[in-house]
Amino acid sequence: MKSEQITIIALGVIALFLAGTLGFLFSERRGDDGSPKNFEFSTREIGAHNALTQKQTRIVKSAGEWADLWNDMFPNQMILSAINFNEKMLIAVFQGQKNTGGYSIEITSMKEFDDYIEVNVKEISPGEGCLVTEALSSPYHIVEVKKTNKEIRFNIRQETTECDYPN
Repeated sequence: MKSEQITIIALGVIALFLAGTLGFLFSERRGDDGSPKNFEFSTREIGAHNALTQKQTRIVKSAGEWADLWNDMFPNQMILSAINFNEKMLIAVFQGQKNTGGYSIEITSMKEFDDYIEVNVKEISPGEGCLVTEALSSPYHIVEVKKTNKEIRFNIRQETTECDYPN
C-alpha cells in the first residue's frame, strides 16, 4: 500500500513538473506582472504625404530595402540617414492614398511574445462634419526597433474623429 502511494505522489510531481516546463516553453513572453513585455521603438518618420498609394505594412532589415522604400515614398529625395541594420530594423505602416486630409496612422505600442512581436496600429479617419483639407494625403509612420527574427503581426484598429461643426 505504501509503495502505491509513493508511486502516485511521484507521478503527480512529474506531471506538475512537465506541465510547468511545457507551459513555460509555449507561453507568451511576459513581464513580472504576467503581461506581454513592451517592445521598445522610436519614431523614425511620420507624415501625411508620400508617393505610396496603397495601404500596406513593411519590415525593413537591410540598407538596400531601406533605400528602396525611401525611393518608393520620395522618388526625388535623398535618403535621410543611415541605420545600423546589424542591430536595428524598421517597421512601417501606410494608410494608403486618401482624397482629403484628416487621416492619420500611428504605431501606438508593440508587445513581445515568445514567438512574435505584435504591432498595434491606430488608423484615424475624419467623421462627417469634420473640416479637412481638400488635398490628397497618404499618411505613414516608420519606427526603428532592435533587430529580431520573430514574426511581426499587425493589429490595426480604426477610429473615426467625431466633429460637430454647424452647417
